[in-house]
Amino acid sequence: ALDTETGNEEWKFSKAGQYIPGGNITDSNAPFYIDNERIYFTTRDSGGSIVGKKSNFLYALDFATGQEAWHVETIGEHDIPRPVEKEGIMYFNGGDGYFYAVDSKTGQEKWKVKTYGDLGTSLIIAQNEIYFVSYGQLRDQMPNANIQSVSLNAGEPIWSSAINMGITPLVANGDSLYYGTDNGTFYSLDLKTGRKQWEFKTKGHIFYRPAIVGGVIYFGDEAGNLIALKI
Repeated sequence: ALDTETGNEEWKFSKAGQYIPGGNITDSNAPFYIDNERIYFTTRDSGGSIVGKKSNFLYALDFATGQEAWHVETIGEHDIPRPVEKEGIMYFNGGDGYFYAVDSKTGQEKWKVKTYGDLGTSLIIAQNEIYFVSYGQLRDQMPNANIQSVSLNAGEPIWSSAINMGITPLVANGDSLYYGTDNGTFYSLDLKTGRKQWEFKTKGHIFYRPAIVGGVIYFGDEAGNLIALKI
């Protein structure tokens, strides 16, 4: 941690044999979450081969001092994407086939639910539910995504939707959930049921997070188009 005015080091935290993942298909290139008291981030064991099961860690550090408050560990073939916090609970995909909710003060597990696959990417919170994406085994070398919706309080499954292709990070607005796919189709789903509301076909793959401003959703495709749809 550096002072923004002087560049002087305030504190440093390090763990031998671990690295901070980033720059992949997870929801953020910087897998950090910061509140008024703590900074939360993920690391992965750097030993051995690139592939295979390794230890993943989610750390909580004091924002001012860098002192460790707690950490949790999972073991899986994929790293932990950026966590999300709401009302004292931290939510994250463990990279081990489970999605977790832990107390943000203590790290104590509240609940966990089985995911469709080990590789977790996007997660968002909307209307007292959490929506997250995981990937299962590749089918004919194509990504095999699944969206799951569970309750925030107990992790009770509400709905799931098999996509069978790669998808963008999720965004929500009102009663709708939006995402694009790598076959060039953009979708709107009902938040409560997961049922398709509409779809829009583009001329290129859609890889990146859409943006919503003033009742319009914006996204780009690989063919070089920027598209704006009234929602």
